[in-house]
Order: sequence, then structure tokens, then C-alpha cells
Amino acid sequence: MKCLEDVETPCLSFAYSAQDHKCYLYSLVLLENDYVISSGIVTYVPVFDEIEKDKPTAQSETYQQNDEIYGSHRAIDGDPDTFSCTSRGTPIWWCVDLVKIHSMRLIQIVNSKYYSDRMKEFRLSFGMTGNCDEAGLVDSIECYRDIGTDQPHYDITKCTSGTTPAEMRARFIFISQQKIQYLHFLELNILLDYFDSSNCSSTL
Repeated sequence: MKCLEDVETPCLSFAYSAQDHKCYLYSLVLLENDYVISSGIVTYVPVFDEIEKDKPTAQSETYQQNDEIYGSHRAIDGDPDTFSCTSRGTPIWWCVDLVKIHSMRLIQIVNSKYYSDRMKEFRLSFGMTGNCDEAGLVDSIECYRDIGTDQPHYDITKCTSGTTPAEMRARFIFISQQKIQYLHFLELNILLDYFDSSNCSSTL
């Protein structure tokens, strides 16, 4: 059983029950607090491609407290204990340059447990050319706009703003905030569009 490419909501995680000999497909990325571990069920989650790791990043302004600098690179360092944070000012934005254009199946933004409301109503936008700067933000095309939710992680699988194709394809990824004075999150993870779950019914 494989995830179907023609379904509206893609499969992002899957589990196998040794007792029932069945696969279970999920449209969300499963974390430890997303499901109850049942007897005989092994749950699998996708391995992120880490194409964002060590890529150039920038943000509007960087928050600093004492000797701690909360730079933009912290959001792609793979360490869930660090985070990026902007200082006050407008516009507020964060950006990563993937160096070349990629098609993406999933963009996951991991929120902080503290001050998690700072991600409410954030906007995700894409750029094909330009730079990670304010001019690049202005020229970018909005893909997704949060409606004011407060979640531990945001799993974005297609553009929903209506002004862009549903396909997520970009070189520059911008996250911006207009209503809150700081932009603050732990990690940005990317899953490329070639993801396909293995045939678990025949291999497990």
C-alpha cells in the first residue's frame, strides 16, 4: 500500500500493525504527542531532507539578550533547543535561501512552547529570484496565511492563499509577521516532493 499522489491530502506518516497486518496512513506528521502508542503498532514518520541546513539565512533584526544572540541561522541548525528571534520593528520577517529552486511536499515550522502565540497569523511566502532581504519579501508571493492558531508545529503541504498555485516551489522561503512585535520559532524543516512511503505490507 503506497500513499497516492492524486489524493487531495498527501500521506505524510504511516504505521504498520503486526496484529492486523495493515498499514495506516496519516495526513499529518506524527510526533510523540500526536498519537497513542497501541500494542503491536509500529509508527513511521518521514525523514526530513535537511536541504535547508547550513543554507544562508537572514531576518529583519536580531534579538539579543545579555550575551545571547538569537540569529536567523538557529532556525535551521537542527537543534530543537535553540530558536531564532527578531527584535522589534516592521516589517518583521525571516528568510532562508535554498540556493536553487526546489519543489516541496511539506514545510514544517516548529513552534516554541514559550511565547507560542508569537506565531499566530504568520505568513509564508516564496521567492524564485532576489535575495533574503526586505526587497525580496516585498517581491515574494504569499503561499499560506495562518488564521490565528497556536500550534506546537505547523505542517504546510500546499499553498492556500489563492494567489499562487497549490504547488510549493521556491528558492527563497519567507516567514513574516505583521501583528506581533517579535517573530520567534524553533525550527523550519523541509520534505522534498519525491517522498513516497515504502510498501510496508510486503516488507514488514
